[in-house]
Order: sequence, then C-alpha cells, then structure tokens
Amino acid sequence: MITARFDGQVLPLNFHYIKHPKARITTQKTIIADVTHTQTYYEGDSSLSFDCKFCSSTIYSKFLTVYKASTSITFIDYDSASTTVLLTEYSYEEESGLYNISGTMKVMA
Repeated sequence: MITARFDGQVLPLNFHYIKHPKARITTQKTIIADVTHTQTYYEGDSSLSFDCKFCSSTIYSKFLTVYKASTSITFIDYDSASTTVLLTEYSYEEESGLYNISGTMKVMA
C-alpha cells in the first residue's frame, strides 16, 4: 500500500494535500508600457497546503512538535516523491478525542 510520510511518520489515507506551484513573473508598469520579467520555474517557490480530519494524537503531536521546532523535514507524498519542507502554518481542532489538523508546508529547494 502506498502511504504518505511526514518526518518518518506514516500518515493515514485521509491525509489530503494540494501542491501550489508558483511562477516567477513580475510586471512593472512604466509610462508607456508594462514590462514583464519571467524566470524559469523554481521548486522552492512552491507550497503544500494540507488537512487531515479525525487523525490520532500521535500525528497531531508530530506536526505540532515539528511546527514548534521550526526545522525542515522530509515529506514523502503518495507518489513516493521525497521533498524537504518547512511547516509554516499549522492549526488544529480537537473533536471527540481526535484531531482535525491543517496547515501549509513550504518546499525547500
């Protein structure tokens, strides 16, 4: 079975994430035109938003520990692609002894 992992912790199948790639494009307005600058795609501009409903206290604690430590860790997605990420946003809600967690991970390239 293919599973996602967060710093070695196996994540449940209800762990969802969305990758947000970002292009390096800026536009500068001048008196006579708009000047657009582009750069090739850079993985480090991407981020991953995630959520997991009704996860265990073990997973909740793992994410909270990593968030408080502000250290980069390894995230392995469902396609077995390994990425170094930094947890930049994290929120949780306890419900009936389980946790609903969500947040954002910045891809470190």
